[in-house]
Amino acid sequence: MKNRANTWKKVLGIVVVVVLVAVAAAVFFRAKPMLDPAETPQVLSIFADYEDGGEAYSCTIDQEDIPQELNDELVALFQGAEMRNIRFLRPHSFHVDQGSVYFNIWVGLDRGSMLVNLSTNSDYISAQFGDTHYAIVDGQDLYQKVCDLVSPLLAEYAVKR
Repeated sequence: MKNRANTWKKVLGIVVVVVLVAVAAAVFFRAKPMLDPAETPQVLSIFADYEDGGEAYSCTIDQEDIPQELNDELVALFQGAEMRNIRFLRPHSFHVDQGSVYFNIWVGLDRGSMLVNLSTNSDYISAQFGDTHYAIVDGQDLYQKVCDLVSPLLAEYAVKR
């Protein structure tokens, strides 16, 4: 009888641990808004790396060169986006693939700044606050929307590498 009671205690203990881990994971990895609605963000700069026709290009668009309409559209996209904690660290480097654009968009916030990393490589997509990276929910969709908005400016600011 005692052996049977110990078995049930072990099973119950395992179940409790599994439930606690599941609850902790659900809380830690839940989606949250990328930007606080109370923030008044401003796009500070847009960096893009891309390859076209076998040639690599870099592009820097500073705040004063970003049209207000583009700023507003990008801010609206970021305010509508969600992020969650990541399970693994993001790569610190990347290789530009033919046909893709790698964006780094600095956004000034009331308290600090956010770096938005976007590309066709889902491992690279993140929102970064200081050294903390967050995975962007539906990051590929956000990448495509940003690419559609920013691509018309790329040729104007592109520098061959």
